[in-house]
Amino acid sequence: MSHPCCPNPVVLQQLYAGPLGAHIDTCAQQLLAQGYACWTAKYTMRLLADLSGWLQRHALTATDLNEQRVDDFLQDRYQRCRPHRNDRSVPRRLLEQLRDHGVIPAPVVDTDTCASDRIACDFQHYLLQQRGLAPTTVCDYLDTVRRFLGARFGTQPLRLEALSTQDVTTFMWPQ
Repeated sequence: MSHPCCPNPVVLQQLYAGPLGAHIDTCAQQLLAQGYACWTAKYTMRLLADLSGWLQRHALTATDLNEQRVDDFLQDRYQRCRPHRNDRSVPRRLLEQLRDHGVIPAPVVDTDTCASDRIACDFQHYLLQQRGLAPTTVCDYLDTVRRFLGARFGTQPLRLEALSTQDVTTFMWPQ
């Protein structure tokens, strides 16, 4: 059994045997079509194998996958592994793919515009217009900003003046 994005037969077997097995070839085709580096494709397949195994251990299927479950998976994973820069973008692309194929529903979007959404929108505009970053990079940065603001302020009103460098350091490199 060989696969261009996943030369490791053990990982490949885990992928096809798990809840995400029916969606692996589509993920691999996207990686190849979008020109991802070999190392990134291999890491993506290992992460998806880990996610598939996590789903299986929790008696979940691909149809049960959503943003909250991805967060739960990553939280569990970070107890065993060090965080990696692609850890959020890989499951996000998988969720998009599953939604495009009608496997899972679109997320419910809250139409209230809160302060953190305005900040994220302004930051997005800055990154795209002033810095000229690629849209996928901007999505990763915005995801981090939203998680940071949520972790720091929760449901309390945003008080940006209360932020310190220690807040950022603690969030980015937890103990």
